[in-house]
Amino acid sequence: MSTKDELRPATELRRRMIADMQRSGMSERRQRLYVNAVRQLAEHYHKPPDQITDEELRQYFLNLKTDTKWARLVTLYGIKFFYEKTLKRKWPHGNAIRPPSELRRRMIEDLQLAGMSERTQQMYVRAVRQLAEHCKKSPEKITEEELRQYFLHIKNDKKWSRAGITIALCGIKFFYEHTLKCQWPIFNVVRPHAEKKLPVILSREEVRLLLSKVRLLRYRTCLQTIYSCGLRLREGTELRVVNIDSSRMMLHLRRAKGGKDRYVPLPQITLDRLREYWKAHRNPTWIFPVCGRGGIHRSTATTPMPFCNVQDAFRLALRETGINKKATVHTLRHSYATHLLEAGVNLRQIQENLGHNSPQTTALYTHLTEQAFQQTKDVLNKLMEGL
Repeated sequence: MSTKDELRPATELRRRMIADMQRSGMSERRQRLYVNAVRQLAEHYHKPPDQITDEELRQYFLNLKTDTKWARLVTLYGIKFFYEKTLKRKWPHGNAIRPPSELRRRMIEDLQLAGMSERTQQMYVRAVRQLAEHCKKSPEKITEEELRQYFLHIKNDKKWSRAGITIALCGIKFFYEHTLKCQWPIFNVVRPHAEKKLPVILSREEVRLLLSKVRLLRYRTCLQTIYSCGLRLREGTELRVVNIDSSRMMLHLRRAKGGKDRYVPLPQITLDRLREYWKAHRNPTWIFPVCGRGGIHRSTATTPMPFCNVQDAFRLALRETGINKKATVHTLRHSYATHLLEAGVNLRQIQENLGHNSPQTTALYTHLTEQAFQQTKDVLNKLMEGL
């Protein structure tokens, strides 16, 4: 092992893995590569590797970026060795976790040429993978009739939401029309069912209570920033030092959803909390860098903390509050817009803050304010008097 590895205290799991590799006759260089692959996985999720789920493994490899195919293979084989030989755990999903195929590479290149965001690329690729797993064959061998049956399956049997069906349709349609050059009539037939849902809104008191229940400072500061600035989840977790314009008290969000830049007002108390948290690590790039074990790597981390960790912290805090609402991190953004509207902020300004293209999208919040319901409540209370 290298000097750096020898100086790092070895955990029991790491010792067992090294012993397993030595018994299999593996070279010291390969042992170092495999141990490093598992360590990077654990640091990415900020948890011991034996607590990482199959779905987290799948997402890790889906989003993994390496310089070469060889580096990706080393990462794959190192982590697979650890789970199969050291943990004696069945490798998840058979061959679902594997280096990207040539077809997948072509699709990703087509998505990049079309100007799709990285997040959209991930969702479209996943939609095609789910189709292939359902049909148990490579997607280029799937027939139009099989595709028709798949859409019926996710609509009638799986009962996917409108958003889920829309993503599946758009991703699969892009793959067949742009990557495989297939123009099938089925894509003109499938239409997700119409929905008119109103978002869940937390009151100001509920927001204060929920944030007070978030235990770790990094998650509490991130969620406070998301609420006080009306950010999307990834806009919050991927906040950079250069995004903060303290002289103008603004956040300058670059290449947000749809590739758009926007300015968002930054409250003084939020700026103070961001400064307080940043001084604890002083990472030159990220406000919320990935921590690693014990938080010792924050100052040198090259990636932001995983958004799924923030989601977990929110769910735990929500459970502790006893608030009986199906709220998510995105609920903080909805609540921000509603609370601003209740306070008399102009609807056009709220639209700018949120980055909405259409004022109709922002106008939804006019139906969710306390004032919108108060007049009806008063009338109903009078009607019920004496009954």
